[in-house]
Amino acid sequence: MALNPVEASLSGVSAGEQIKVSIEGSLFELEVMLRADLPRGVAGLPAGLSPVEGIVLPAFCTLAPVLTEPSRGAP
Repeated sequence: MALNPVEASLSGVSAGEQIKVSIEGSLFELEVMLRADLPRGVAGLPAGLSPVEGIVLPAFCTLAPVLTEPSRGAP
């Protein structure tokens, strides 16, 4: 998913990290790409993303960082 660097920062993610994207009840985990040419508030979705049937774009979505559990050392 392409995001403006400021938007990515506000969403708590950096380039190369995964972000959760919820669009009209469909949930995706996508890798973040930073694009300074995208206006804030706009996200670029990959072409051919599935399943997006029935989602009429443009659409509002919510973004959240993918939280990973800290690795636990060997027992």
